[in-house]
Amino acid sequence: MKKHPDIYVYGIIDGKILGIHLFYSDTDLCVGDTFTICYEIKQQTHEEIMGGGTPDYTPLNARPVNLKLEKMEEKMGERAIDVDCLSAASGRYAVLHLSGEGLEFVKNGCCLRVGAS
Repeated sequence: MKKHPDIYVYGIIDGKILGIHLFYSDTDLCVGDTFTICYEIKQQTHEEIMGGGTPDYTPLNARPVNLKLEKMEEKMGERAIDVDCLSAASGRYAVLHLSGEGLEFVKNGCCLRVGAS
């Protein structure tokens, strides 16, 4: 079963989203995709992180959004390079330029999911 691309919002810089492609998605994230859900995940304790277990990514406080990915810049150190897709499980950071409804719900530490479910 394919899993929809999810992005973890690592930061917000000048109104643009800095996100990282979450490892459990098996579908690429591409310009033109639309995020339909904004959700939170449980924050891990230091002991959980150091224990090496699988993090709990169960969506919490999910809200519907309609945010189209207009442009994406992959972060490479201090540089950003325009890209069309961010490969699944890449663990790469990208600056996301979004338009649409629900941007007010996007904050540091939340996640965005493409498609339904």
